[in-house]
Amino acid sequence: MRKGYGLEGRWYAWRRAVNRGRYGVARRLGCLRGRVHHKPLRLVMFVTLSCPLSCRWCPFSEMSSRAVVQLGPVESPPASLVASLKKVLNRYPTIETLELTGGEPLLHQGIWAATRTAAARNVAVNVSTNGVLVLEHLSEMAAAPMSHVNVSLNAVNAAEYGEITGADDDMFDRVCRGISEIVRLRKKNPILRRISVSWVCHRANYHRIPAAIGLAEELGVDEADFYNLIPYGSGGFDVDKCLYTDDRDVIQLLGSIPAPRGNLEVVLPRLYPRRRESIPCTQPFTTLVVYPDDSVAPCCVMLHPRVGRATGAGDVWNDVTLRRWREQLLEGNGPPGALCHVCPWSVTEYRPAYVPVRQGIR
Repeated sequence: MRKGYGLEGRWYAWRRAVNRGRYGVARRLGCLRGRVHHKPLRLVMFVTLSCPLSCRWCPFSEMSSRAVVQLGPVESPPASLVASLKKVLNRYPTIETLELTGGEPLLHQGIWAATRTAAARNVAVNVSTNGVLVLEHLSEMAAAPMSHVNVSLNAVNAAEYGEITGADDDMFDRVCRGISEIVRLRKKNPILRRISVSWVCHRANYHRIPAAIGLAEELGVDEADFYNLIPYGSGGFDVDKCLYTDDRDVIQLLGSIPAPRGNLEVVLPRLYPRRRESIPCTQPFTTLVVYPDDSVAPCCVMLHPRVGRATGAGDVWNDVTLRRWREQLLEGNGPPGALCHVCPWSVTEYRPAYVPVRQGIR
C-alpha cells in the first residue's frame, strides 16, 4: 500500500510530517484556537447510513429513526463516493488515515474502489463493520488495501446478540466465522496489519467484559476494544446506563481483569466523570467527518450540526461553525446540546497496570 520510497511517497510523507508537527507544537504549547493553522490528519467517511441490524443504542437503527431525520441521502452512488474521496484527498493531502464506516459500510458497492483510491495516496485505510456481510465479501477483503478492520460484536453469545441487534439466532455464529476468516486473510493480504473486535459497555453488560476478552482470544484478533456507552437516548439507553468513575463495582471488576494471553491488546472502557472542568477532545482538531451527502460534521459522534460541504468552495476545515465548536471545547464546557461529557473520546483512557501508555493522536 505505501510506496514510501518513490518521489510521490516522499512528498506525501514530508507534507504530513510538517502538518503533524504544526498540530503537535500548537497542542503542547496550548496555542490551539478555533481557527487552526494545520490541516486534518484523519478522514472519517460515513459511506452509508443503512444497516441490516437494529442495535438498541444506535442512532442509525430503525428503533431510533427519529435521530436520522433530515440527515440527507442514506447512501451516495459508488462513483460519487470515489469522486468525493479524491477531491477531499486532493484538498487535504495531509490526511494520514481514512476510516470507512456507517451504518454498515460493506453495504456500499463503492467501498472497495475507495480503499484503492486512498491507498494510492499512501493513506492508511481502516474499515469498521458489524461483520454481518464479511463472509459474502471475503474475496474483496483479501484484495483490498486495508490496514485495520474492526468488527463491532457487542455480545458474547447468540442470545445476547439477538437481543441487542434484533438479528436471527444464527447471525452471531456467522459473524464470528467471518472474524476468523478475516484473521486468515492476513496470509493473502500482508497490508492488513491489525484486526480488532469491539463491544459497547453499559450498566447491564459490563460484567461480561472478561468473557468478551476470552472470546477475542479464541478468535485470534489483535485487539479487544471496549467502549463506554454514548447515550443517544435510543432504546432507553440514556446517561444512567453509562459507566462512571465513581462506580465502585465497575472499578473493582476492571481492576481484577488479568493480563490477556498471547499478544492480544485489551482497551478497557473509558469511565465518565460525574463532573468535569475540561473536555480534552482532539477530534475537531484532527479529524474531518464526512456524511453521504458530502456534509461535514464537527466529530464522528454528533449527527448535528453540519458545517459545510467537504468538496464545496472554501476551506470547510476552518468553517465558522467548526471554529466555534473548537472554541467551546477549549473553554471547557463543550458545545450546547453536545454529548461531550459522556463521550469516550473526551475522557482519559482507563489503563490497568499491565497496559502500557500508548502514544499518538487520541
